[in-house]
Amino acid sequence: MNKKLIVVTGGAKGIGKEIAKLYLKNDYNVCIIDYDKEAILKTDKLIDCYYGDVSDEKKMEIVFDSIYKKYGRLDILINNAGRQNVSSLDELSAANFKEIVNNNLNGVFICSKFALKYMKEKGKILNILSVHHFKPRLNKYHYDASKAAINMLTKEMALEVASKGITINSLSFGAVYTDMNSDWSGDSKEVLKTISKVPLRIIFESEQIALFAKNILDYFADYTTGSDFVIDGGRSLV
Repeated sequence: MNKKLIVVTGGAKGIGKEIAKLYLKNDYNVCIIDYDKEAILKTDKLIDCYYGDVSDEKKMEIVFDSIYKKYGRLDILINNAGRQNVSSLDELSAANFKEIVNNNLNGVFICSKFALKYMKEKGKILNILSVHHFKPRLNKYHYDASKAAINMLTKEMALEVASKGITINSLSFGAVYTDMNSDWSGDSKEVLKTISKVPLRIIFESEQIALFAKNILDYFADYTTGSDFVIDGGRSLV
């Protein structure tokens, strides 16, 4: 029980899964929260899995209470859970817009609030963003708007808890091969189009993002709070 504890939301697939695996290799107790039951069943048995939607406040209160009762500590929260789809403005319904924003933005707020209830000095939160929280594009209005809001939420939460010795930062990256980006990642022509927009001609793998996240938490998060770490191959420059 002396091991440090990390909680990763959206930890059953993609970037969240790679973060969870990386911390497990580094001798942490690892808990994930995910709403994909099928993906949870495929998760390493040494990872403690909790089923639930991060935007469900009552459920998340129960989950974080349960985690703390079991481990007696909470050192790191990575808010990674996110949803997106592609839609033109005229085809985007208010219901779909609210659904994505509720999961992405409210999920970060809810999970952070309950994690902070148990975090002590040197606790850390890292919010997973995207360069598109400040770089506009077409047809991902709800996702990008939610990430822009999380950027400000990160800063304001960081301001409040700094006196407690807790830091809250974010990581913004560019193109990544994940299931969430299946609208282009499975099409060779679209991949070429995507990589042409990146000055360093880099499309990241989920394992690389996991390593970026851990390096930020290991080497920088003790010394800054409310910061957004942009690692994007230069995508935000063009």
